[in-house]
Amino acid sequence: MKSIELATFPLLFYYHFFYYTDSISTYFTLLLYEATIRLKHKKSALYGIIAVLMRQTNIIYVLWSLIYFSIRQYRAYMSKKQHDLTDTYRVFIHYIITHLHTLMYKFKYHMMILVLFLYFVIENQGSLVLGDKLAHKLSLHLMQNGYFLLFFFGFTSIHSLFHFNVVFKYFKQLNKWMVLIQLIVVIFVIHSFTVIHPYILADNRHLTFYFYKDILSINVLKYTLSLAYLIAFHSLKY
Repeated sequence: MKSIELATFPLLFYYHFFYYTDSISTYFTLLLYEATIRLKHKKSALYGIIAVLMRQTNIIYVLWSLIYFSIRQYRAYMSKKQHDLTDTYRVFIHYIITHLHTLMYKFKYHMMILVLFLYFVIENQGSLVLGDKLAHKLSLHLMQNGYFLLFFFGFTSIHSLFHFNVVFKYFKQLNKWMVLIQLIVVIFVIHSFTVIHPYILADNRHLTFYFYKDILSINVLKYTLSLAYLIAFHSLKY
């Protein structure tokens, strides 16, 4: 009910449609996550197929859900057998192989989604999306992690202010050579794995257009942000 209240809040409601399928995709992905954590197999699969219909890349969350259920099933099996739950991945893989038929039947709805998606990809000439194939290509966009870290740090920075002593102590004890190596890696990622989608350049109605135009398109600012990315990454640890 809280989710519905927030989604239909008058000041937010319009923007769900303005941002296309983003909101409804996120909504059903979160429902998929909740159903998975609560071990609701059928509900998880139902939310999963709707999420995939909204955004085809959500198939990764359906796969995650299937893996999560399999791990829980494995742990329950090992508990009954009174085995040590710290067994290696090799034992887990062996369990999956020997119980594959049982797992496929138990989680048949998730398997159906994956099989149908594979069929869709084949029929769609290898493309994962229904939209314009030229504008929706697979790419290794590692800098998305950096953008997320900045976003996350921006909304949690108030926590750092209230725990300044802890933050200061954490950064003071960091190995300076290790930080330098990390900084070089971040600069390399910025240089080699920054992907600018053509839609960002073509549509000046979105905030990302100005983020690119005023910051990312300027080399000095783009590489200066490497330090901000690194600080945001370390902020996850305190």
